[in-house]
Amino acid sequence: PVSLRPLTKVFATKHVDRLIELQNTIPDVNWIQEQLLTDEWKTTDTWKRGDKIFLGKWQHSVVAVDSLGKPVGLLLAYERPADEEMRKVGKRSLYIHGFVSDKNYQGMGIGAMMMREVAGNLLKNGYSHMKNDKDPVITLKFDRSSTYLQKVYEKLGFKKVGETTTKYPEGQANHVDFIYAGRAIDILERS
Repeated sequence: PVSLRPLTKVFATKHVDRLIELQNTIPDVNWIQEQLLTDEWKTTDTWKRGDKIFLGKWQHSVVAVDSLGKPVGLLLAYERPADEEMRKVGKRSLYIHGFVSDKNYQGMGIGAMMMREVAGNLLKNGYSHMKNDKDPVITLKFDRSSTYLQKVYEKLGFKKVGETTTKYPEGQANHVDFIYAGRAIDILERS
């Protein structure tokens, strides 16, 4: 049996290697421990991913654990102000920064359980660092070439609202992601 628990900084620190292993099963993701455990990324950090503040990460993220307490799923979420990249959403949102389950547990509904938990908590408790909305929205982005993820997220109540291109240094191919958004109430009801 699998159960969900809040992802606290204490739990993340204790299980950091396993959580990084899970997170790095996402295509094109290659995190190190500091990226998971920090509350803020800076342009000067070694991973050079730009400035990001993860508002409410420890209040909104969840982890799925097996009967022995081993992490088998992870949903990282943080409060994201309306910014240039998410302009098509039109408002602040809860942004899903990482969403993954262990390959041996896929197809068991763990992803839907985690998404339902996050949507329910957002509706019940609201944002912890931003002004609350009557109709909160959850957003995410993923590689546009993944038709599998398109189907998964649409089944959960998300809709495509745009695209974004990450530009890499010369010699590396740019990366295009779809941006999806869904009302928390719809995601709660459909997951």
